[in-house]
Amino acid sequence: MSIGQAVSGSGGFNSGTEVLTIADLHNLIINAHINQADISRLHQDQQVEVAVEAVPGLVVMGRIERIAPQATIRNNIKGFAVRIFLKDADKLREALEGSGVHWVQLHGYQTPGVVRAVKEISPDIRVLKVLHVRGDDCVEAPLIGSYEKAGVDVFLFDAVAKDGRVGSTGETLDPAVVASLAEQISRPFLLAGGLSDDNRDESAQDSPNLDLGDPFADPF
Repeated sequence: MSIGQAVSGSGGFNSGTEVLTIADLHNLIINAHINQADISRLHQDQQVEVAVEAVPGLVVMGRIERIAPQATIRNNIKGFAVRIFLKDADKLREALEGSGVHWVQLHGYQTPGVVRAVKEISPDIRVLKVLHVRGDDCVEAPLIGSYEKAGVDVFLFDAVAKDGRVGSTGETLDPAVVASLAEQISRPFLLAGGLSDDNRDESAQDSPNLDLGDPFADPF
């Protein structure tokens, strides 16, 4: 090519192949499909509670960001697509900034993205994340690695009641299940869920790294 030479544009353009999509976990969203019979009750910027059927007892707060102007049919139900921003991380930030709090226990079903957002509020904040065990199943088990990467400092195993209740349920953890889950964890962990003088020795046997010292002493 030389100065003054005419250059013609390409006749086509190849956008390439999409390899992966990186999600922004600081802004978690839910894309819901709302039945047309209920859509009139919703409006943009409305504060809503979102319940997840697959996780009994899980309720998160959100804000409606967008309602589709045109209905679509999904699973033979005519409805409207609704985008909801989850607000857990924002609420925690408002509560923690300038509070002087150094330890935060996340007892709900918060995502690794919420953990990361909490850790970014201050370098002094430590996060204790509850792992919910229901029988021989732990809802968050597939996310343990992601929780650790997000910055969880300590895990706490707690038993979920048969009806989905969490926290102070009186249910007892199966030590064998906890021992199996503990193999996936590189962080310290605590046990809740019905520990007593009658079963503490069994728990200690199945979890050799478990500290069953004074429960009222400062563990940190």
